[in-house]
Amino acid sequence: MKLPYSLIPILLACTSFAHAFDGSKLAGTWAGSGRFYNAKLRTESGPLRFVLHFQPDLTVSGTVGGATLQPCKPRRTGDKVEFEVALRGEISPDKNLHKTYLVLLITQLDGEKLSGDFHLKSNLIFDLNMRPGELQATRTK
Repeated sequence: MKLPYSLIPILLACTSFAHAFDGSKLAGTWAGSGRFYNAKLRTESGPLRFVLHFQPDLTVSGTVGGATLQPCKPRRTGDKVEFEVALRGEISPDKNLHKTYLVLLITQLDGEKLSGDFHLKSNLIFDLNMRPGELQATRTK
């Protein structure tokens, strides 16, 4: 069976992202900042400080703003690592950031830099007022 030439670039793009995430590079302490996708929220709140501690078994703990992350193992691994982390305390005095959970998706990682997406949520099912953004961090230890 011959594939139409128009499908070849799509198939190549899909297979290029199918590599497994290398979690062995994640262990250690990372510090960085989050930037909200919503321009108004980004302007009002400024950058959000993250300090993340990853154990060799991928358990994460740390802080986001003024809130503490409850230790948590990833929910899913593959081409990215996904955490659903309960928060203790307030991220910020800003009522728009009073959330109970952090969903953290680590999408890129090299030895010294980490990139990902985050969602601040009131619950883990459906949150119309979720606060999504992007995270950039560097290894500190």
